[in-house]
Amino acid sequence: MPKRETPVTDVIQLAQKLVRFQSFGGQIEPVFDYLHAALSGHGFNVRLLDCTEAGPSPVLYAAAGEGKGGLLFAGHLDVASPGTEADWKNGAFAGEIKNGSLCARGICEMKGAVAAFVGACEQLLSAGELRGRVGILLSGDEENSVPRGLECGAKYLLQKGESYDCCLYGSPTNPKKLGEEIKVGSRGEIVFEITSFGTSGHPGCHSAQGNSLHNLLDLLCKIKADALDTGNEKFGPSTVQVISVETENREDGVIPSRASAKVNICFNTNHRMEDVVSWVQKNVIFSSGQFELKYDLRHPGYYNYPEREIKLLQQAVEHSTGMLPHCGTAGAASSASALVQLCPVIEFGLVNALMHQVNESAKVEDIYLLEIIYKDFIRACLNSNGQN
Repeated sequence: MPKRETPVTDVIQLAQKLVRFQSFGGQIEPVFDYLHAALSGHGFNVRLLDCTEAGPSPVLYAAAGEGKGGLLFAGHLDVASPGTEADWKNGAFAGEIKNGSLCARGICEMKGAVAAFVGACEQLLSAGELRGRVGILLSGDEENSVPRGLECGAKYLLQKGESYDCCLYGSPTNPKKLGEEIKVGSRGEIVFEITSFGTSGHPGCHSAQGNSLHNLLDLLCKIKADALDTGNEKFGPSTVQVISVETENREDGVIPSRASAKVNICFNTNHRMEDVVSWVQKNVIFSSGQFELKYDLRHPGYYNYPEREIKLLQQAVEHSTGMLPHCGTAGAASSASALVQLCPVIEFGLVNALMHQVNESAKVEDIYLLEIIYKDFIRACLNSNGQN
């Protein structure tokens, strides 16, 4: 493990402070206020953007250094719901260290990566070694049904002429060990809401054809059975997942007149968003029953391969971990797709095996190593740009 320089702010202490903010369900302002003050105190020019299209959640933009271009780090400060607090061994937001790991909701996705990048920047600024410009763009709505924060932030930077050479998105890209994978693309994601209408009545006296739930389940089985594709050279197969089914009925002796379901589809580059919508619509049209269809595009998807930045990040990762990461596109859809309108994007962060799970945790050593990787990457990016 490379030797760590004496930190301005210890990255583990910063990570613990961040995860102790219960930033889910719209409770995002306190962690933004804290980080705003912390970054301002270390030489960053910090702004909270009023992105009305992103809803009530703010977007934080901070910049330090001089020159054109440079490196932008992007991520989010909201976290998934912790579920039942009693299921956690030490509390979902305690941020305690047990057996060499920091346990808390959001440490993997992605407060650990945010702490690592902020710590890396603070060290370079304190030592007078920042030879160029770095930016930080953070949203608070990534876990929402339709996240728009980073998209709004990217549009703001474009309007203000704030250009960057590359963006590093801090998602947890490594399946098992730090250093396995750099992500260079992600599938698009659409969430469909399908409502089925029927006629209520007694189960023993009513025609099955009027049962809204039966018709809905038949349609869902049809959609699930009809595979979109088998993947391509850059992406795995598109996926179709039923994520909820509900009825208004709360009585055993009544057939529901209305039933609804949500279906999540993650689609690869074989399809455009319009193709996926048409495919679902066609399945609805040729099914028995009366339906209403709504949908939200969560992520448009992206693929890029900024060779220079990939090589520099691979070198930084290999130096700290001894592993040469491969480039891939596996995993969940990513809000990083909102940033490709601004500049090329690559993703690298902590291990993702425990993200969104009860007792989510990250190794303390991995967080320290990630800070070193980010610092080496910042140096390499800015120096190779000729910003000396």
